[in-house]
Amino acid sequence: MAEPTTAASAYTAGIVDGEGCISIGRQSRDRRWEQFDLNVIVVAKDCRLTDWLYGQWGGYRGLVKRKSGFSPGEYHRWTISARRASDLLRLVLPYLQIKSEQARVAIEFQSLKRRHSGYSQADLYRPLYERLRALKRECAAATPERSGSELLAEA
Repeated sequence: MAEPTTAASAYTAGIVDGEGCISIGRQSRDRRWEQFDLNVIVVAKDCRLTDWLYGQWGGYRGLVKRKSGFSPGEYHRWTISARRASDLLRLVLPYLQIKSEQARVAIEFQSLKRRHSGYSQADLYRPLYERLRALKRECAAATPERSGSELLAEA
């Protein structure tokens, strides 16, 4: 894969800020075993967006079918995980406007995971998992319920 251009990195940052999710996933069994994984996910109605992300950055594509909820229908999902997600976030970090702190926590998490590869260090990873969750709650609480045109008028 070729080195991404500045324009591609900036465009991807806008997608991640607007449509993306930076997450540290957690799986556990009986609180004795926990596994944590970094993911960057974008879900969109238009497959051209996820196809472009896949062509630019690699990762995985799939189709998600929502039968109920906010907006039922078929959606296209793009996911990039672990080191590749961290590498992506490093490249787009200078252009992120909303999720830059989430990206920093995610990069720190993956860096820590690289240094301790081969075995689980849940006590090391859990604080970063919790920090990212807290940032997401802060962002959701701070987001006003206004239309896009109202937000653009303020810019």
